[in-house]
Amino acid sequence: MVTRLLPPTKTCRKCQKILLRSEFYSRPDRGPYGLRNQCKTCTKQQLAAIPKTPHAQLPPEKKARRKQIFRKSLLKRLYGMTPDDYTSRLAAQGGVCAVCKSSVVGGRHAQGTFIIDHCHTTGAVRGLVCNRCNLALGVIKDDPVILLQLRAYLLAATASAT
Repeated sequence: MVTRLLPPTKTCRKCQKILLRSEFYSRPDRGPYGLRNQCKTCTKQQLAAIPKTPHAQLPPEKKARRKQIFRKSLLKRLYGMTPDDYTSRLAAQGGVCAVCKSSVVGGRHAQGTFIIDHCHTTGAVRGLVCNRCNLALGVIKDDPVILLQLRAYLLAATASAT
């Protein structure tokens, strides 16, 4: 087996300086040495030259478009759904929470959408729920036994109060 010794230096493709390997960012997918072609200084200068527009300064239509793209990618990545799948599921639920049948989303989602409730073990989507029901499911840790015990507790307390 032949062992390849790595040279201690590398030439930056941008500034043409010969620098130590530690002056280059690593990129395991780049060539036999796993280093970027530009040194850290040139990379930082290049990134600093890219104009950055804060989200707050964007025109409203561009903000809305970014939000739409972000939501679409989030739905796909986390739940394997498209926005059309979400709309279809909401229509199948009658446009209300799958648990309490409220049409009010509530919480920080008050102007947005119902929360996608899913099994944390399998990842399967169970339904679309309002903020209040989502919090309740989280508090009981999605455990039906705790839910039944809580129900029994409330029924017993109600019966003894009357």
